[in-house]
Amino acid sequence: MGVLSDLYLCAEADPEPGVKPDFEMPGVTSLHLSLITEILTGQPWDESMDEFQSRAAAEGTLQDGPWLDTLPSALVEALSRIEPSDISGYALHLSDLEDFDERGTGEMAELLTGLATLARRAVSEQKQVVLWSSL
Repeated sequence: MGVLSDLYLCAEADPEPGVKPDFEMPGVTSLHLSLITEILTGQPWDESMDEFQSRAAAEGTLQDGPWLDTLPSALVEALSRIEPSDISGYALHLSDLEDFDERGTGEMAELLTGLATLARRAVSEQKQVVLWSSL
């Protein structure tokens, strides 16, 4: 059973994201995003994991989710500053990590490009990026 996950842009006061995700990324979890944080900022992934802020989840949430977590501002800021010319180098590095072993460099480049685009929108619109995930 895989993890379903999407990203949404939300105002801080919004209790839940909208209906349509702003970026779909099946199988990507807060662990994966924490590893990306480590690559981009040098902050250890386990410290980054502690900075995800749990939001009110949908009614009836059980151990299988869904869960809502606001991405750490350090990750959003780092993603918003990625230069397109740096994507391939980061993608190569990430695809070498065990946790991303099923994703090739091309898929990692697409993921980083989408994350960077969403992060730039979040910064310009002064919104938070919220991870929705469920089993």
